[in-house]
Amino acid sequence: MTVPPWLRPALVQLARTALAVIVLTVLTVCALVLTGHGVHVVTGTSMEPSLRAGDVVLSRSPGRDLRPGQILVVASSSGSGSVTHRLVRTEDDGDLVTRGDAGRVADPPVARERVRGVGVIRIPYAGLPTLWIHRRDMPALVLAALVAGAVLWGATRPLSGNLTRHPA
Repeated sequence: MTVPPWLRPALVQLARTALAVIVLTVLTVCALVLTGHGVHVVTGTSMEPSLRAGDVVLSRSPGRDLRPGQILVVASSSGSGSVTHRLVRTEDDGDLVTRGDAGRVADPPVARERVRGVGVIRIPYAGLPTLWIHRRDMPALVLAALVAGAVLWGATRPLSGNLTRHPA
């Protein structure tokens, strides 16, 4: 397939911009993790529309001051994984009641010690590859790998089609 000469620079710049956004996002997440933030991939739909499956939630340490409306990352009762829900209220005994934004019924109260973090930053779609691995969604993973390869390939192309030097 031949790309028109006027389109090539735009496609190369688009690929370079996409690569820069990906690299900056990864570096930002790494910096936040190094400063003590947690990284959590949303795998369910209980927090829609605020959080969607495949979003990444960065969290800070819960501290002592938890207020209704905050998004909490709570260790699941089974001990494996976590649930990201909004704090509804604090019970008299200190237990916390949460609920997903898409739900009408509150979750059973949980001990404050099970809170892993308070959500502070949402990165849309950043966790999709992890979600696809979790769900064993091979077509999505293959397509993502092909798109990533195309972006990398396009970002390394020269802006113009002919860079050969002719003797003067």
